[in-house]
Amino acid sequence: MGYCGDGSNARLLSLLTNSPSDIMASVKGVTSRRLFHLQSFLTRSFFVRAAGNVSRDTIKHYVEAQKKRGEPMPTITLRIELLKPTQTKQQMYYRMTEINTQFANWLRLHPEVNQATSKIFKAFSDQSFPSAVVNQTIREVKSQKKKQHAKTFRKIWCCFNNQNLKIEKFSEHYTVSFPTLGKRIGFPVITRPFQVTWLDKIIDGNVKQGAGKRYQ
Repeated sequence: MGYCGDGSNARLLSLLTNSPSDIMASVKGVTSRRLFHLQSFLTRSFFVRAAGNVSRDTIKHYVEAQKKRGEPMPTITLRIELLKPTQTKQQMYYRMTEINTQFANWLRLHPEVNQATSKIFKAFSDQSFPSAVVNQTIREVKSQKKKQHAKTFRKIWCCFNNQNLKIEKFSEHYTVSFPTLGKRIGFPVITRPFQVTWLDKIIDGNVKQGAGKRYQ
C-alpha cells in the first residue's frame, strides 16, 4: 500500500465475482469504523484500475482532480462596449428587448410557468424570436418566482448562453455575435487591455465561457 498526497493506493487480490464497487464499499466501511467511527472520514469517490501497472502520476492526477471537485468556480464579468452599432441594429435590439420583457411578464402569470419550455413562446406570439433568448428568459422568470421576487418586470434584457454567444478575433479586433430577430449578427467591440487577456483565454479554450447579456 502506498501514500500519494492526500490519498493512498493499494493493490488488492479478489475473486472475479466481486465488483470493484463492492470491494471499495467493504474497504471504506471497515476503515471508517476503525478510524474513530467517522462516517465522513472518507468521501464516496474512488479510483480503481484492474490488472497492470498504475503509475504514481496517474493516481496523483486523480487525487488532485478530487480536491477541486465541488469547489465553486471563480467567475469574472466583462462589460464590453459595442463599437458604434448602426441605427438599424440598435432599433432591432430595442425591439427584441421590448418583446422579451412582454414575454417575461406574460409568462410570470402563466399557470404552467414551472413546466415551460421554449415552445410556450408560440402561445404568446406568432413572431419569430430566438429560442436561445426564450430559454434564458424562462430560467430567469422561474428563478424570480422561486425567490418570490417575481413582480412586474420593467425590462428584461436578452441573455445568450455560451452556446449561442460567439466571441471571435480577426487580426487585432474582436467581435461578438448572437442570434437576433432575423439571423445571427456580429458586433465589433471596444476592448480594454485586461479584457483582451480574458477574451484570448476564452477563444483559446483556457477558461469556460459563461452567458452574455446585451443591455444599455
